[in-house]
Amino acid sequence: MLEVKSVQQCTMLKKVIESITDLVYNVDANFECSSTGISLQAIDPIHEAMVSLLLRSDGFEHYRCDPNMSLGINLGSLADMLMCAGDDDIVTVKAHDGQNCVSFMFENLGKVFYFFIYLR
Repeated sequence: MLEVKSVQQCTMLKKVIESITDLVYNVDANFECSSTGISLQAIDPIHEAMVSLLLRSDGFEHYRCDPNMSLGINLGSLADMLMCAGDDDIVTVKAHDGQNCVSFMFENLGKVFYFFIYLR
C-alpha cells in the first residue's frame, strides 16, 4: 500500500510535475515507490531529454509504502489532473498493491475532490 499526504507542498508538487512534462509530456513513466520515497526516470519520445526525480519520504507530512511498488502513469494525464488542485489544497495519494488504480484526493475548506488514474 502507498499512502502519501502533502499538506503544504501542493504548489511545489504541481510545479515539479509541470516542469517534467515540459520535457516529457506524453510519456508513460514508472514511479518507483519504496519506504525511502518515490523516484522516476523518464525519456522523451525522441530520446533528446531525460528526467530523473526523487521525492524523499521525509518531505511529506505522512508517507507509507509497503511493499515497494511501481506505478505506471502517463505524465500528461498526471499533469492535467494536478492542474485541478488549488495551491492550498491538501493532496492525498493512495495506491493498493495488486490494484490498477491510483487515487488522488484534494481537500480545501471542507470540500473534497477525488480523481483516479488507471495504471498502464
